[in-house]
Amino acid sequence: MPRLRALVAVTVAINRLRIEVEDLLDRIAECHEELRLAAATRARRNPPARWEEVVAANFAVGHWGEELERYRRMLAEVEEELATAYDLRLEFTMLL
Repeated sequence: MPRLRALVAVTVAINRLRIEVEDLLDRIAECHEELRLAAATRARRNPPARWEEVVAANFAVGHWGEELERYRRMLAEVEEELATAYDLRLEFTMLL
């Protein structure tokens, strides 16, 4: 019975991690879009972008680039946890 409980706990953890991966992928997609929009504003030539827009766009590009990297690191960590959880589930399944 303890092995079955452990298997259930690992399966619940896998499901939680899968949801977390999906959320991080959504955040990464949002960051890509914000980064694209900021870069487009920064590069706009016709009509010429105002100085304030260029400064704001430069800041936004830096900000969203940092956010994107942060989310990518978080995703790598969660994917590692997920792989470990799958390995544990396989071990518990083999023990049953």
